[in-house]
Amino acid sequence: MENPLNAIDQERHLAALRWGFRLFLGIEIIPFIVLFTLRYELVAWYVAPTVNQWLGAADAFVMLISMGVCVSALGAIRQDDLVKTQHRLKATVGLGLVYMALLIYEWSQRSIPVGTRFGENFYSSLGVSAFYTLAGLFVLVAVAVRSGRARLNAQNYWDIQAVTWYWVFQGFAAIACYLLFYWI
Repeated sequence: MENPLNAIDQERHLAALRWGFRLFLGIEIIPFIVLFTLRYELVAWYVAPTVNQWLGAADAFVMLISMGVCVSALGAIRQDDLVKTQHRLKATVGLGLVYMALLIYEWSQRSIPVGTRFGENFYSSLGVSAFYTLAGLFVLVAVAVRSGRARLNAQNYWDIQAVTWYWVFQGFAAIACYLLFYWI
């Protein structure tokens, strides 16, 4: 029989991990706030007429779908369905790779001159978003692989919860980039 004190200690440990991860995500938002503020300080409400809004919309749409798939992976592990969780994590990785491919294609087009104030901020912000996405993809792959080895289940799924929080954070940041650089 399990000692109740150990369960209490384990719950406190998880609560501390969750609080610390929320703090980490709060800190990770600072570069976006700085870049978005800088964008309006330098170029106000200007949107480059050469920006490819369809490509930006495709980026945002793919990220939105990947967020939903990742959240559904968390729901699957809460229902103790490890196989479905692994499939959804792998699908999230695939969608994340599509997002990165679209972003790289957009950079390669150079539709906005890099030397302009808008261009500098545009490419810097998308670069930060791409870096965070790449980090999220590495973690998603690691969690998908680890989920089978560590035998994650409905009582032990912190890894999946953390990567879901991170991916949703990154998804909202990518959608904010789309709104701020393509429409507002």
